[in-house]
Amino acid sequence: MALTLSNTNYNGETLKNLYVVTGVGNEVIEKGAAKLITDISTKDALPRLSQTENPIGDYAAGVPGVETATTTYAERDLVMKTMTVYETFLPTTFKDIWEMWKSVGDFTNLELNAQLLNAILDLYKSGIGTQMSKLFWQGDTTLGAANAMNKFNGIITRAILDANVIKPTPAGNITAQNFADILAACWAAIPDKFIDDPDFVLHFNTTDWKTMQAANTKLKEAFVGVFGMGMEEMYQMKRIKHFQGLTRHHIIGAKTTNDDNSNLNLGVWVDPDSESVVVDKVANNSRQWFLRLDFLADANYRVAEELLLYTPS
Repeated sequence: MALTLSNTNYNGETLKNLYVVTGVGNEVIEKGAAKLITDISTKDALPRLSQTENPIGDYAAGVPGVETATTTYAERDLVMKTMTVYETFLPTTFKDIWEMWKSVGDFTNLELNAQLLNAILDLYKSGIGTQMSKLFWQGDTTLGAANAMNKFNGIITRAILDANVIKPTPAGNITAQNFADILAACWAAIPDKFIDDPDFVLHFNTTDWKTMQAANTKLKEAFVGVFGMGMEEMYQMKRIKHFQGLTRHHIIGAKTTNDDNSNLNLGVWVDPDSESVVVDKVANNSRQWFLRLDFLADANYRVAEELLLYTPS
């Protein structure tokens, strides 16, 4: 049995680094597309209150004769799914500085140099950030075990199957020729109460966003001022944002903030007690070592009726 390594600095800078790697270090959170929730160990409710229209009714002494409004409570859930980061490495590749980084202590209680652990975790930031962003938008648990997108259901996957989500009429893939019509259809479908809300954002794939930008520039060159103002206002007010991990030719419209008003939510949980980082030899007689990090994650939206989804077909 390989020796167990402990890190005396785990609850300090390393724990912070874990949250950066698994939760914050992706474009969904960096660009403010969802609220990040980090204190969910198993499951969390995303509650909502809705009220029927016309809450003001005719006055009557005592109890009014007719109910004019009803408030309803409903909720969706973040159900955390188990995930694992696992990577092998050879300490000999660090031979020039291994004397400083190697573990110390007796054979029953080795302590791993925190600087080494943080350095290895830093390597994960780019890869985990990219994959978490894709999972957030397009994760699908029906995919095979070998597929990197099978960890939990993403926002688009959930919304496609939800009859209550706002869905503009499909008009094909986003191209330089039809982007203005598709954008106009999505804008028209936004609930009236969100039209002037700067936190309601249309989320695009980065390639589709670049297609729209280039096409809009050509339109402005041909028709000075006609198409310029509307698009420029949308971009400058950040009502349109782009993401590499979002599925091509799909658009998600939602109110997104960093508090409970956000319709989109990403949950990430790293348990410092039971899910601590493990760094050890692959086998007793092996020069190869591994780093393993177990954590939980899930994505969901809060209110289907306030979520917009454009699909090409």
